[in-house]
Amino acid sequence: MERLAIHGGPRTKEDEVRLVSPGSLLIDDNEKRAVLEVLESQSLYRYTGPQRISKVAQFEQDFAQKVGASYAVAVCSGTAALHTAFSALGLTCGDEVLVPAFYYVATAHAILATGAIPVFVEVDASLGMDPADLRRKITDRTKAIVPVHMRGVPTNMDVIIGIATEHGIPVIEDCAQSCGATYKGKAIGTFGVAGAFSLQFQKVLTTGDGGVIVMNDPDFYEKAVRFHNNGNFPGGRPEDAIIGLNLRMPELSGAVAGEQLKKLDGILALTRDRKRRLMSSLSPLQTKYPIGFQRVHDPEGDVGISLVMFVPEGKGEEFSQALTAEGIANWWLYNSHGHSYHTSYQLLNKRTLNPKQYPFSCNRPIEYYPGMCPQTDGYLRRSIHFDITPFVSDSDMDAIVAGVEKVAYWLLSD
Repeated sequence: MERLAIHGGPRTKEDEVRLVSPGSLLIDDNEKRAVLEVLESQSLYRYTGPQRISKVAQFEQDFAQKVGASYAVAVCSGTAALHTAFSALGLTCGDEVLVPAFYYVATAHAILATGAIPVFVEVDASLGMDPADLRRKITDRTKAIVPVHMRGVPTNMDVIIGIATEHGIPVIEDCAQSCGATYKGKAIGTFGVAGAFSLQFQKVLTTGDGGVIVMNDPDFYEKAVRFHNNGNFPGGRPEDAIIGLNLRMPELSGAVAGEQLKKLDGILALTRDRKRRLMSSLSPLQTKYPIGFQRVHDPEGDVGISLVMFVPEGKGEEFSQALTAEGIANWWLYNSHGHSYHTSYQLLNKRTLNPKQYPFSCNRPIEYYPGMCPQTDGYLRRSIHFDITPFVSDSDMDAIVAGVEKVAYWLLSD
């Protein structure tokens, strides 16, 4: 076996695999035409204009139908989607929300914006909430459970919904990174009270920035609409307005979102096929080296945009660096900024713009610190993450397999 590139040997792949969001590279004349329709209408705002064409409203209708929900509310970002959902739920000071310790920090930000605080739950080999620790963390202050479907992989919703129902706690699903995922044939985002999706640049579908919330309850829908629309409900009485924010999706974004949604099935077919093929090629290496893979509770519902491989404790950082030197793009998940509790530095330091440190000052004392979720730390230190896009070629996948085997030979052999 040739020496590792990090030790002076030849690289496995000279040009790195191109890893970008699938939606953005699939922008074509359809998005251009839809945007031009809005510009030519001179109606860039969804509720008024000389020639309203309601791109956002159409996207909401189509997205709700796509996931099997009764309602959808389009907003300006995935964080706004979470903030709107948490606000519609009525979270406030004194409330606590359970989130997995492997997530993205925007989930915590949206919780904190309501006055509530996040409480971290360990993850298991699925990199989703560990049911045992979820049960341990529930108290009378727990007002919501937020499973996060990370990197296209649906979390174990049967168990989470069962625990939530047992304790009478509502579930809000964070689906930001997993648009199109299903669990046992049912779309994620439709198991709990609401589901929040992101359309940010790096997501499966993109408008640059954007988000959408889905729900089935008409009362929750009205609250979400009011919160994201400065407290107003279209057609409602002005005297019934509530305090809210302007988090609306503009018509230009709605135009792009509508066309991106039409491409979802094609994107999923490609990413799922490529993940199956990559997994099939990497799996035999388990018989030669001490590696394993993330547990996926429903492989058929996996979006297929990522593959996580576990290496032995103490080898993750070195393995990741060696792969990078070989020209194989990857993440060492333990060091992925903002994607775990211990890299959410703003939380660790409770860094707020207000001098009273709201909302921490209106809740019970809580400390966040590295090492508080040791089980999660253990999994993330062992996790090597590969992005998968529709543009990963056969030769790219061959290079990934060759690179993994080369690094494993030198770093993991007895």
